[in-house]
Amino acid sequence: MVRLRTLDPPIGVRLPVSQFNSQKGYATRSPLAFPFGSPFSTQSVQKKEHFHLSNTRNSKKGRGYVPKSAIATKKSEGKYNLIIGLVIIALIAGFGIYYFWFNGSSGSETKTESGLNYVDEVVGTGPAPSPGKKVTVHYTGKLENGKQFDSSVGKQPFTFTIGVGQVIKGWDEGVMTMKVGGKRRLVIPSALGYGTMGSPPTIPPNSTLYFDVELLDVK
Repeated sequence: MVRLRTLDPPIGVRLPVSQFNSQKGYATRSPLAFPFGSPFSTQSVQKKEHFHLSNTRNSKKGRGYVPKSAIATKKSEGKYNLIIGLVIIALIAGFGIYYFWFNGSSGSETKTESGLNYVDEVVGTGPAPSPGKKVTVHYTGKLENGKQFDSSVGKQPFTFTIGVGQVIKGWDEGVMTMKVGGKRRLVIPSALGYGTMGSPPTIPPNSTLYFDVELLDVK
């Protein structure tokens, strides 16, 4: 009986684990020696080629690689933020237009040639008075020290004929340029008020007077 000699591995291949089959007379490689199976099997070669191609793709993409899905998400978020920003700007602009449209130049102080000062807190939208017309107002009068000396608020509104001297000069001039619905603060120097005489006992001589006036009606 001819005994087969042990099979030698190909040149360059080292068998780290092997066992000898004494009955059959040849060496067998242990399957535990190779994580991908035998280096000579078709299955092993396919696994190694797949592993190599996967590493090649990752190396080409590099560390800075960003998936297309992430780029698309970023773009959609950018568009959303832009739309929100435009809506906020539009709301702010709309509020500003509304405010100035209905309040005009309220808050700015105006000084006339006579020395009268006034500030429009609310610019009216109704008709303006003219000399000889009857006007109805609510008012509150204060001295320079802030002490209130008269008011019609909470009482019957005050009605007078404008431009004919029924009231002090500061009132005739200050109310004449108002419109119905308007609110104005008048700062009346003593020359346009009660002058050197005052109006005892409530208004001392040479007093500057402060009136908050609301024009209710013109007839």
